Amino acid sequence: MLNGELRWTHHPSSLSAFDFNVQLPLLAQYAKRLRSAANLLQQHKSALDLLDGYERDLDAANLELQHARSQMEAAEQLVVRERDSLCAAFAQLETPALPFRLNRDEVQELFRLVNGYEGLCQEQAIQELLRTARETLARPLQGEFYRLKQLSSQQQAALNDLAAKRRELEQQEELPPPRSKAVQQTRDLLKERGIPHAAFYELVDFDDQFSPEQQALLETQLMETGLLDALVLPESAKEDAAVILAEHPDHFLNLENTPKATAPVALRPASEAPAWANVADLLSRISSLPEGTVYFSSNGRYRQGAIQGRSVALQPAGYIGASTRRENRRRQIAALSLQIEEQQQQIHATLDQIHRVETDLSLLQNGYEQRPTTADLAACLQLASTQRAEMEQKERIHEDRRQRFLHQQEQANALRAKLLPLTKDLPYERNAETYEAMAGCCEDYQILFRDISTEKQKLEIAEIQLNNLEQQLDELNDELLECTDRIRFHEANLRKTQVSIDALEEYLNQPETRALAEKLESLRQELAQVHERLDGAKMELALSQNDLQHDLPDLSQRKERLQRDMLDEERKRQIFEEELCHGPGQPGRNDNELWKQAETAKNAIRQNDRNLGLDRLRTSLEKNVRDASVLNSYRITLNPLFENEDNLLRTRACIDLYPNGQRMDLLDFIQYIERHIEDDQQLLSMEDRRLFETILNQTITTKLSHRINNSQDWTRRMSGIMEQLNTSMGLRFSLNWKGKPADQQEELATRELIDLLRKDPAVMGDADRDKITSHFRAKIAKARELSRQSAVPATYSELMRQALDFRNWFEFQLYYQKGNSDNPAPTKRELTDSAFNSFSGGEKAMAMYVPLFAALSAQYAAASEDAPQLMALDEAFAGVDETNIESMFALVHQLGLNYIMNSQALWGCYASVPSLNIAELWRPQDADVVTVVRYHWDGHTRRMEEL
Repeated sequence: MLNGELRWTHHPSSLSAFDFNVQLPLLAQYAKRLRSAANLLQQHKSALDLLDGYERDLDAANLELQHARSQMEAAEQLVVRERDSLCAAFAQLETPALPFRLNRDEVQELFRLVNGYEGLCQEQAIQELLRTARETLARPLQGEFYRLKQLSSQQQAALNDLAAKRRELEQQEELPPPRSKAVQQTRDLLKERGIPHAAFYELVDFDDQFSPEQQALLETQLMETGLLDALVLPESAKEDAAVILAEHPDHFLNLENTPKATAPVALRPASEAPAWANVADLLSRISSLPEGTVYFSSNGRYRQGAIQGRSVALQPAGYIGASTRRENRRRQIAALSLQIEEQQQQIHATLDQIHRVETDLSLLQNGYEQRPTTADLAACLQLASTQRAEMEQKERIHEDRRQRFLHQQEQANALRAKLLPLTKDLPYERNAETYEAMAGCCEDYQILFRDISTEKQKLEIAEIQLNNLEQQLDELNDELLECTDRIRFHEANLRKTQVSIDALEEYLNQPETRALAEKLESLRQELAQVHERLDGAKMELALSQNDLQHDLPDLSQRKERLQRDMLDEERKRQIFEEELCHGPGQPGRNDNELWKQAETAKNAIRQNDRNLGLDRLRTSLEKNVRDASVLNSYRITLNPLFENEDNLLRTRACIDLYPNGQRMDLLDFIQYIERHIEDDQQLLSMEDRRLFETILNQTITTKLSHRINNSQDWTRRMSGIMEQLNTSMGLRFSLNWKGKPADQQEELATRELIDLLRKDPAVMGDADRDKITSHFRAKIAKARELSRQSAVPATYSELMRQALDFRNWFEFQLYYQKGNSDNPAPTKRELTDSAFNSFSGGEKAMAMYVPLFAALSAQYAAASEDAPQLMALDEAFAGVDETNIESMFALVHQLGLNYIMNSQALWGCYASVPSLNIAELWRPQDADVVTVVRYHWDGHTRRMEEL
């Protein structure tokens, strides 16, 4: 019946010898020809309607062009007057007494740039010249400033080192001789283990008859030979100490094999020396005459075993004898105090020089920031450029409308010429409605045609599957016989194993064997208990050692640190109270607790700025002031308040502005700006109305209507394709591009807005214009508020672009129909999340891929007939089972898409695929190369191609 209405000449009379693969492309070409003819007929009718409107627009463009030319001449006169005013302002900077001044050549160059000022290029040259002049004046001051800063840092670091050394000396009761860190750790370990020990210098003292020079010489000899700080151990502790000294570095005194001297060295045991040290015996073996293996003579010569030499005293004695050690400590502290005082005087002198240089730099910066600007000249040039651009735009509009009129004539003729070959020899009435109906009839015919082809392929596949099942049945029978033989073999082995198990059980049940097993189990339990007690003892020992290390803090250091923190807290409290009562916007001291006011002040700081240092905050503030070009006319200045104290951040920059020559702080300036916002908004509303009327009178409404119509056509094509797709699960999908409702009272619904935009601007009434103006003004106001909330500034052109973006006026709605034999005409429902979750795995795959493939097919429908309809998928159909994958391939071929797919497991060898080229990347085990193996699927068999 369909072919009787369609009258297609290639309709098959028999299916037995009919090649569907050949006839399907012919049928698709015929449907495409009908669809193209219908579109061209509709376009030809629209082209004739547009031609009448373009002729009326051409006459209105002539009047607008004359008005724009008169406005441009007035703007050019204003530019000349502003150039003369700016040159006079730059001439005043030649005064030598000014902190920021220019020489004669620089002023002459500025005159040349101002007279030739046209925009950004000259603006950059002027600013570069002024910046260079400022840098030339500031470079010597900055060099001196950085030099003094570096010198101050070095001096402060040296002062900190000296203070740290002095504190360390003051905290030590006695100063040991110089020893390595490893040796000190060995002494600490001996003390921790409770092993008695002492250094040699702690056990002895000088003879009262010794002069200071002799004392210094003898101590130098002992230090150079290593005896001065050598360990002295009792006999009872030498064995334990030897274990420690085997792993840790140190040296100890051993004079057991040294004979006693005839004239011992002039040392005596110290009063606090322990009895176990036997100091008198040690001293009796050290000679003061050049004899034996250990001696220290008064002329500086000495011998210690194989080492001989001569010493010279370079400093007084400082370690032998308690009084000597106290004097050595006092002497070193006094020397460090003198160095600290001298270093502080140098730092104060450097800071005074830095302050003077900073004052000169501040005056220079203020003079530079108050320099004349080209803002007024740029505004005049911008006005002239705007008027010139408006005149050129009017000229282009006039020419565009003339060319559009001529082009529309040619387009109407071209459409008529394209229609002739498409409708030639077709037995239909030549209008768009008839051809649309025939195209729909042809598409229905295609669906039936594909259904027959699919059923025929399924029959052939079923026959192949039957043959494969019979072959598998034979193979399973052979495997069943083999399994029976293996079962019999394993039953015989099982009987032999059972005999051995019975013999072992009889042996284990004997009384003597059971007694041995019970004794072995008892020994195992006792051994486990011993291990548990040993682990507990080790853990208790480790905990005790940790407690001992943590219970010996330096109490004096904590006390000093606490006192410093208390003083620092009191000073910061005073500074905060003073800050509360100074500067603009400060709340002043109130009855709330001070820490609550500090928390309030902290919360007022932006989260992103809390972790910034002083230098970055200062740099960010100065950059924001420089970047605020719209505020240059208000002469922004930064005035310092308070001075920093001892690494405390007190200084603050107060921002002052000068509207109309009157000084205001930042908060007063904000109030001043807010008072003018309402007046500016009223002026802006009038400008918005004029701008929207200009938009309506020009071509933007035509372009918007054209693009919206194209988008709606594309949506209808896509929905039509999805509705015609016959999936194997009985699912059909459709798409609706629905206009959004109004978000605010002043806005219009999308449908009402489009109806107004499609009206001819020449016949549009004031009420309609007011509706459109109010709609777009509300849209722009909402976009501006969102931009302000997100702290992302947007220009007026960007806000206008967002308001005119018609893609935000609509939303897509996807519908589905799920039919079966019991429900052949299902109801169309919206595809919500709950409906999607109720689908099976295959139905979910269909719901995702059908819209995607339909969108591609709808886009390619606008291409030429010989254009390839390519589609590329990575990890194609991942997560879809085999049955549904075959349905996916059937869907792709039903739409006539060409594809390239990539997958780890997908072969694409399905009955729904008539032909497919396959490339497999194959890497043999432990091979260094990857081979490309190519296959071809002909719809029935996959064959490997020759390399």
